[in-house]
Amino acid sequence: MNTQAAPHRFAPKGPLTGRIRVPGDKSISHRAIMLGALAIGETRVTGLLEGEDVLATAAAMRAMGARVEKTGDEWRIHGVGVGGLLQPDAALDMGNSGTSTRLLMGLVASHGITATFTGDASLSKRPMGRVIEPLSKMGAQFHGGPNGTLPLTMEGAHPAVPIQYRLPVASAQVKSAVLLAGLNTPGITTVIEPPKMAVTPAGPNRLVLFLGAGLMALGAGVGTAFMRIQMADNMPTISHLKSSFDLPVLGGISMIGTAGQKTRTVLGNLVYLAVVAGLITLFAWITYRYHVTLWRPDVTGLIEGATKTFGALI
Repeated sequence: MNTQAAPHRFAPKGPLTGRIRVPGDKSISHRAIMLGALAIGETRVTGLLEGEDVLATAAAMRAMGARVEKTGDEWRIHGVGVGGLLQPDAALDMGNSGTSTRLLMGLVASHGITATFTGDASLSKRPMGRVIEPLSKMGAQFHGGPNGTLPLTMEGAHPAVPIQYRLPVASAQVKSAVLLAGLNTPGITTVIEPPKMAVTPAGPNRLVLFLGAGLMALGAGVGTAFMRIQMADNMPTISHLKSSFDLPVLGGISMIGTAGQKTRTVLGNLVYLAVVAGLITLFAWITYRYHVTLWRPDVTGLIEGATKTFGALI
């Protein structure tokens, strides 16, 4: 029997062309459903990743009072408002989703309800101690298997206690759980991240900011970030907004110093804001005028547009 492979020759047939739709991000899909359930009114989400884990999150939010439904390619979430979660009638089946379990524990922690979390055999072997530790400090109580494994019943605290928690290791799930608990906690809840998390994707944090939670990222030292949640009645200041959009802060107004120093600081900030606003406006006009796509910028078109614009101004 001849086992040698026969030689083959391959010739190019042209490039592979076509269009594909990239699936949605699972981490953001979880958080979009949860935050939509905490909002008042209807939240619409497109591009949601419809995997088993995300659907487990949707089912849990329905069990706690939110209306989550799909219409065509769009998901519509009718929230109950922060503090409005209802006690589920049955255990919340998380399937194999550790993300759903840990984040939902954060939501329940600051609500006066009791919820039982269950999962499949694999999830039931994974400890939840990393989330239980900070949430217990906020007042939540946990009753379950050894080492914090599922099935696990937790009693939320209302009102919960705001904490300042330093993450022992980098964990987006633990960070999100504490931040979600902080949404319904009076006062300020602070999470201090280890250095390596300073370069992790900021999508979930921006999503919380977009939904009006007043989330701020402040640098302190090299590679250390503070994620702070303020209650909705505390509006962010200009300095906070500039920090959120990664713009350098020119200088704060100090209570110590002469009147002239304070005046120069105020005028300097005003000039700084005017210059930044002017540059942003000019870039937006060039983008609109010459049809440059923001997400996939045509560098040549952008340069040509800028050249024409500055030439006309000169």
